[in-house]
Amino acid sequence: MVDKQKRYNKAYYRQNSEEISEKRKQKYESDPEVREKAVTKSREYREKVREERGGIDMRGRKQGPLDPREIELPSGKTVRAYSSGHIVEELGIAKSTLRKWIKEEKIPVTPYWLKSGRWWTQRMLNALVKAKDELNGGVKNVEFPKLVAKYWPKDEM
Repeated sequence: MVDKQKRYNKAYYRQNSEEISEKRKQKYESDPEVREKAVTKSREYREKVREERGGIDMRGRKQGPLDPREIELPSGKTVRAYSSGHIVEELGIAKSTLRKWIKEEKIPVTPYWLKSGRWWTQRMLNALVKAKDELNGGVKNVEFPKLVAKYWPKDEM
């Protein structure tokens, strides 16, 4: 009986897959609870895979931000700097979101590049976190870029 039901379900899905997929997409777009559940489930799956592989993600890369390091500013002063990976962890956003904000000029871009990518000073990180905290974690809030600009260290550019 169970095999017969499985065969029926597979056949039904094959015949109606486009319609089922479209309904699923519409529900995902219109229902925040469904979207949050899907995002959470995906995140949990990726974390499980990473844990099983000893910190290696599904593409075979080591996960997590690079360790902070010292960089020299144009003024000659040496400061602690953080990778973009550290920034996205602190803000709770995706790297693609950070890249989008930079591209759309929603936040100032750090001028500090090393072979491994962008590096952000402690004061830049503090500006981003302070703006986030002031909005109670609402980094997607339209006010976020204005607050970041308000707190951004002008003398490190």
